[in-house]
Amino acid sequence: SALAASPTCPTSWLQSNPTSRYDAGPNIVEGWMLSTVLFSLLIPQAHAGKVKCPKGNAYFKEKHENNALKEQGCNYVDGSRDGPYEAYSTDGVLIVRGAYAKGQETGTWERWHANGAKKEVCEYARARKFGACNEWFDNGKPKFESEWNDGKKDGPWKLWNEEGALLEEGAFVSDMSAENEDKPHGDWTFYYPNGNKQKVATFHY
Repeated sequence: SALAASPTCPTSWLQSNPTSRYDAGPNIVEGWMLSTVLFSLLIPQAHAGKVKCPKGNAYFKEKHENNALKEQGCNYVDGSRDGPYEAYSTDGVLIVRGAYAKGQETGTWERWHANGAKKEVCEYARARKFGACNEWFDNGKPKFESEWNDGKKDGPWKLWNEEGALLEEGAFVSDMSAENEDKPHGDWTFYYPNGNKQKVATFHY
């Protein structure tokens, strides 16, 4: 179907930014084909209806005991999850949205707290974190910002407390030769909750 123009989402942008098969599950809203990230900015936690499965994949859904939708997604021919995926609380609040590629998490995954506030947005490839991964407290304040490489922290890092005070900032470098090994690297700054600087440390790896 044709893309619908909108003051907030022009047709030209949509045509130049197509979604891929595994782009965290394309969603159709008022005729728009949107990636998960853009969709969440426009209508957070909205129930987009039945997810659209890749051709040849089977749709599945499961319900909570109270008959509310628990999860929905797509299965590949061998039974592994493949395509868009969503999970909901017993109150009908969207708590997870992402996509699988033959059983492995891929693309952008979003999670929400039970109160509907955004909890986490992370990028995945082959079931491991790749790229940006950010998390928030249920009051909307940032919890941490990070970069990942093949499931390990690798790049800038910032950590806040629940009141919104920055506690530490620095960077990690991942050791790809070691299992689950990521190490602080370069200059790190640590702060007291009142904002005063506590210490500065330099790490060499």
